[in-house]
Order: sequence, then C-alpha cells, then structure tokens
Amino acid sequence: MMRRDTGEMVSCKEMADFQYAITHVVTFGLIDIDKVKTYIKNYPSGQLLKEAYLEISRFYSLDDEEGQDFFDKFISKFPGDPDVLNAYIGKLERISKSLEDNPAYDKGVEFAERIIEVYPEITHFQAAKNYAQILINKDDIDTARRAFGDDFLTGQIQLWSDNLLNCAEFWLIWKQNIAKAEEALASALNLDPKNPEVLRRAAAAYYTHLDQPDKALEVFGPSVIPKIEGNARALYDYFKFWMTLKTNEESAEKTLKILWELKPDTVYYRIGAATVYRKADMMDKALAVFGPDFAAKRHDDLSALYEYGIYWVRLNLNLESAIPALTRALSLSPSTWINQWQAASALAKINKPEAALQVFGPSYLPHIKEDVDALSRYADYWIRENKNKESAIEALEIAIRLENLPPVSGHREGAKNGNGGIVNGSGQVDLSVNHRCLGRVGT
Repeated sequence: MMRRDTGEMVSCKEMADFQYAITHVVTFGLIDIDKVKTYIKNYPSGQLLKEAYLEISRFYSLDDEEGQDFFDKFISKFPGDPDVLNAYIGKLERISKSLEDNPAYDKGVEFAERIIEVYPEITHFQAAKNYAQILINKDDIDTARRAFGDDFLTGQIQLWSDNLLNCAEFWLIWKQNIAKAEEALASALNLDPKNPEVLRRAAAAYYTHLDQPDKALEVFGPSVIPKIEGNARALYDYFKFWMTLKTNEESAEKTLKILWELKPDTVYYRIGAATVYRKADMMDKALAVFGPDFAAKRHDDLSALYEYGIYWVRLNLNLESAIPALTRALSLSPSTWINQWQAASALAKINKPEAALQVFGPSYLPHIKEDVDALSRYADYWIRENKNKESAIEALEIAIRLENLPPVSGHREGAKNGNGGIVNGSGQVDLSVNHRCLGRVGT
C-alpha cells in the first residue's frame, strides 16, 4: 500500500496503473485517453478515480452528446465534490450555443449554488487558528507563530489581493460594474503594494480596460524598477509588459539590461526576450539577445545550443546559425529520444531531411536499442516520412524481439515499396505492424 498526500492509502497496483494511464494521455504530441478509460473501468471505486476523470475531462466539450454523457457520469460519481462541479462550470465558458438554447447553463447555475453549500464551514482561518492553539498547548510557540502568524498573514494577503484582482478583471472584461472594479483594483494595491505581480496586473487593467495609461505608469512604471532590480522574474515581466504595449520602451529595455547582469546565462529569459522582440517586429533586437553571437559564446554549452537551435528551427528563422547549433548539440551529446525525434520532425517540416537524419537517423539507433517505445517511434516516424526505411525496419525488428513477439511476414519487403507503408502477408499496406510496437504511437 502507498499513502497519498491526503493520507489515504492506495494499493501499489492501483497507483502504478493510474500513473501509467495518465502518463500516456498526452505523449509524443498525441492524445490517448483510452488508458485512463481502462483505469476507470478497472477501478470503479478507486481511490484515484476522481483524479482520472479530471485528467481527461479537458478533452470533452458540453457542445456534444459524448461530452454531456461523460460529465453526467462524472458528476454522478461525485455529486457533492466542488472540484468536479467546478470542472463542469469551467466548460460552460467554451460552449458555442446560446444561453437560451443550452440547458447546460441551468445545470451550471445549480452546481455553482451547490459549490457554495458543500464547501466546509470550517474556513482556512479557523483551521489555522485551531492548529496554532494545539501547538501552543504543546508549548511549540515558534511553529504556532508560523502557522497562524507570518506565513498565514502572507498567504492571506496574497490570496485576497489575487481575489480582488480577479474580481476587477472579471467586471472590466464584461464592461459592467466599473466603479466597483476600480475599487477592487485600489484595494488590491493597498493590500499588497510591494508585490510586482499585483502591480503588473493592476497596470494592465488600467491601461487596457480603463484607458488610463498615466495611472498604469504610476502603478508599474519607471519608479518600480529600483524595487525589482533583484527579482529576475519581475524584471522580465516589466520588459515584456511594456514592449508588448509598445510604450515606455526605453524603461522596458533598461530592465532587460539589468536582467542580463543578474541572470546572464539563463536561456529561458533569452528565449522570452527574443520572442517579445520578434512579435514586435524587431528581428534585429531578437537576434541581438538570442542570435549567432549567443550561439558562438555558448558553443560548448550543448544544452543551451539545443534550446537555441530548436527555437529558431521551429520558427524557420535564423537557420544558418540554428541548424548547425541544433545538430552539434544532439550529435555530441545525444538527448532523450523524444528531443531527438522532435528535432528531426522540426527539421523535416522545413525541408531539411539531411539534418533530420543527423539527429534521429542510423547513428542514433544504438542509443535506443533497448527502448521499445523509442524504437517503435523511430520506425513509425521514418516509415511515414518514406525515408531511411532500412534503418526503420531494423528498429522495428529489434523492438519485436525485445517484446518477444513473432515476426510479421513481409514487413522488410514492404519497406521498399515506396509508399512509406509496411506490406503484410496479404499484400496490403499496414502501418500498425506490430500493434504492440507501432501501435504504441498510433497509426
């Protein structure tokens, strides 16, 4: 048995089956919810049943009968669970039918009211207070102070400022209740005036919804920079916010310079800055922060080279620098097969098959010779591409041997038929040979 975070005990087999199922929901760029459905069927009263339903609920819509049936079954299993009811309500935002025509909205109102009723009356405040009282009774004053002192107050301030901003944003989007929305913004700023995220969101509301750019600059303008110069995330958010709005740009670029001094080697912010500049039609500046000079400087940092190369290859830009960087990174230090495959796919998409072969071709096959999933994907990929077929069939044969499966008649000859398929014993093209190998990755 294994203990969940909630304290409940779950059998090792159920936990393993659950983890296997959810791991394969979205993998290799494909969606497969059948394994989760199998888990639900096999564990109708499982400890992880709710989590399984929630995991695949995102793939269903209330616009069709299948989605409605799914949510009816889900809610019937957990009729009083706020998480489940809220998952249904969340789907209402994406319904395409009108309010008048769709009864799902009536259910949504009912569930929203039920959520308010079923939430425990013991609030977080009361729970924290009770916890602190027990700790004091045990003479553990320090822990009590954290539980119902600094930590509690910090959490409550963040919670309420977030709630106030959410309320303001909600009404501003709907262009209703504007006065109260402005009150909520002011309250959030008063409650948590040093929080950069609160400042940014409030500034966005003033600029975008209330047409008050001066107020936005007052809240999240140049005067804020000295207060965030040690906070990399806040510096980047400031840069992105103003560059996206194409105003206050000089100040925004100042924060980027501070960011490079603070985090000179962090690829994440380089990618982010390049993306911001590229979307603002400032390609020269995008290349200045994440272009050939960066690749030359990080020539021996193969992880950085990979991120650099795959970023630009996917955009079909800066290829003269990006392709050598990507192939160098993956050739000198082979990565996980998923990275190799994704790189090959990106290269093939921009019609660079030779580069694709460099990163996910025969030279890479020895690195995955004992991984059936990788071998199956390798074979499936190249058969679909109608290239590198000898190596693809070799990979498939290795996978079949590893799985102790009987060989499939005619598959090697099928690789030579020029249509990218595998010919079965009846002479028909079959991309699902063997279903336990190629069937792992779809047909």
